[in-house]
Amino acid sequence: MILYRQANGKGNVNSLVQIANGVCCPDSGDVCQFTASVTKATVGAITAFSVKDKDGVTVKTTVPAATNARSLRENLVTAINAAGGRLFNGGITIDDDGTNYNISGIGEVVIVSYSKGGSDTTFTKNCTDAYQCIHSFYLFDGVAGANNLTVGGTTTSLGAVTYPSTTAASLKSTVTGISGVVAASSDVVADALRRGYLVTVAVDSEVGVFLNGESAFDISCKPLFTT
Repeated sequence: MILYRQANGKGNVNSLVQIANGVCCPDSGDVCQFTASVTKATVGAITAFSVKDKDGVTVKTTVPAATNARSLRENLVTAINAAGGRLFNGGITIDDDGTNYNISGIGEVVIVSYSKGGSDTTFTKNCTDAYQCIHSFYLFDGVAGANNLTVGGTTTSLGAVTYPSTTAASLKSTVTGISGVVAASSDVVADALRRGYLVTVAVDSEVGVFLNGESAFDISCKPLFTT
């Protein structure tokens, strides 16, 4: 999901081996998110993207007129490549909200601006200072015991689960009330097929989460970006 500079600078993006600074080199840049928006009606007027190379020099790349989100993304990737960057497993998203294309690029390559109508629009830069992880568990019908959920140093009993009389709302209230749990990103959803409940617990990356002493069946982490 991250954009990394190539360790060899402006190398051939078609090379068989591509090595990212973040993989090989201790002095690689911070991982940041760069965001900007452009109205869909005027996206074709974007004539260039400016991206910094590994030495901090801004490289301005002329691009053809975009006609949709896909071609807009392709133009941005072209500019990143021209500045010695490389796209690894995603890292750029174009969100269509009906009126605007909202551009987001995540990585260490600095996306500076786009040029349109004789002026430049600067990308907003937000960098990581933390990561959030979501731990996923199943609570099944008829499992005896307290169903102890441990978050960091706190253990909380979720009680015995009986599907469907145990409500997802009551379980969610208990889970999201635990110290260290990010309530807005946590949830409990009833699962009729499994006759139980899917519990997702969001916490800071350094916090451990266990259900009855067992780790989650799935853990997904993402960077949090702040100015």
